[in-house]
Amino acid sequence: MEIKTIGIIGCGRLAEIVVDALMNGVLPNYRLIGTMSRTLSKAEYLANKANNFQNESFCKAYVSTTELLA
Repeated sequence: MEIKTIGIIGCGRLAEIVVDALMNGVLPNYRLIGTMSRTLSKAEYLANKANNFQNESFCKAYVSTTELLA
């Protein structure tokens, strides 16, 4: 099955639930490639959490939707 990529806009509790779902195998055909938040530290936290699980640096943190979508 094809791996789909996703990006998260807003790094609150719901975003962390999505990252946890990825880590627990609930979303096996998805890979997180970007997180975006007004607060860079929150976006970096989730990006690092995803990268530690994925064992690769696919996920990057952004502070604007323009950067994330590019």
